[in-house]
Amino acid sequence: MKTPPLSLVMRAFLGTLLLLTLALPPLIPARPSTFPRSGLCGFCVAPLGPLTAPTTGSAPAAWGRGGITQTSGNGVLGLVAERVRSGKPKKGVGKSSSSSSKRWLNEHMKDKYVKDAQRDGYRSRAAYKLLQIQEQDSLLKAGNVVLDLGSAPGSWSQVARKILGPTGVIVATDILEMKPLPGVRFVQGDFLEEFSREEIALALEGKRADVVLSDMAPNLSGQKLIDQGRHYNLVDLALYMCKNWLKAGGSAAFKVFEGEGYSDCLAEMRSQFETVHIRNPKASRDRSSEKFLVGLGYIRQDSPAQPAEAAEPRAQDSGTVVDGQGAGSGGKMSSKKKKKLHDLMDGMYG
Repeated sequence: MKTPPLSLVMRAFLGTLLLLTLALPPLIPARPSTFPRSGLCGFCVAPLGPLTAPTTGSAPAAWGRGGITQTSGNGVLGLVAERVRSGKPKKGVGKSSSSSSKRWLNEHMKDKYVKDAQRDGYRSRAAYKLLQIQEQDSLLKAGNVVLDLGSAPGSWSQVARKILGPTGVIVATDILEMKPLPGVRFVQGDFLEEFSREEIALALEGKRADVVLSDMAPNLSGQKLIDQGRHYNLVDLALYMCKNWLKAGGSAAFKVFEGEGYSDCLAEMRSQFETVHIRNPKASRDRSSEKFLVGLGYIRQDSPAQPAEAAEPRAQDSGTVVDGQGAGSGGKMSSKKKKKLHDLMDGMYG
């Protein structure tokens, strides 16, 4: 019997292998392109969105105390994402990054102010920064009207509520959700948008604030200059809100970071307040470059009886510029608006 040529045998083998490959389901599932909108880490305050590359020129997606939003696959969150996708860390970086994140979490849980916050019922350790500023500057007083920008999860509003007493008014706002707090009016939304500013004006009942607070921080990209630029855009926005809603002689406290833009921000604060103090609360972490600028005696450029015509802040990353129209009503509220406000508050906070 004649043996078939080797080339025919190979062709038959390859043909059989191809048929088996097409007939059987894939043994390795494809990697998902996005994750569901849920947190990957138990200590993240804000849910993580789909893991996509950041859009060039987009505005920060979350402004809030402790808010974390995934904008790239870099860093510890990127490593966690890689583990979820592949079931194992990247070669050469998994072990060190994992130990680093565990070390951070261990330090966080042992932190004095984290323990104090749990004991005293505050939603985050940031409460003690405001308490320490209050000890130095007596920023908040009983009966004040306070506007808390970037309020989530709500620890600064908690501190303000205790100091202001039953006659004080607190309006908190954040793009992130915040669980209700007794005696705090919360507006969820982006105050770059007119609708959100109208809701804030409604919650203030046509009044100007005695104090504007801002512990806002942008999403971090890991690029120092970009992150500093985004942060000082938020400071610009906080100053814009002062021009809309802070009364003459009022006070403000803003979080800032040392670096590019810090001196310009300090000069701008000094041009708008009679006195500016630079505070370094003990509750700030040792490795943090954060400071707080406390402005006392706000200098209004318009008549106190008129709505503010605020100067436009710098354009945001998206290229959007906030319109210069003040959102304050500057007068008494109509009975219809009062009823709407009271219904809103009753429905939300019972």
